[in-house]
Amino acid sequence: VDEPLMRGSDLLLAFPALLLAIMFSAVYGASTLTAMVAIGIASIPSFARVIRSGALQVMRQEYVLAARVAGRGPVAVGVRHVLPNVTSLVIVQASVSFAIAVLA
Repeated sequence: VDEPLMRGSDLLLAFPALLLAIMFSAVYGASTLTAMVAIGIASIPSFARVIRSGALQVMRQEYVLAARVAGRGPVAVGVRHVLPNVTSLVIVQASVSFAIAVLA
């Protein structure tokens, strides 16, 4: 699952937000909503990369290994250990992305 998602993310990184906004406005009509959706879609790869790198770092920690040895499933480990430790990274990325979106 990881490789196809990251390759799709790489493909989406090839298109700048402004180009996506122009393409969407040509297909769906020019509007503020269309531009907002295009800018939002263009920012997805940056979130995916930040979350993936944070999750990979957390998954290497010993407490995650201890949780797996204790019999916790992957969803339980993700919700209990990975998600709380990645939340701060997502908040920082969101604040940067919101500023860039306002400028766009």
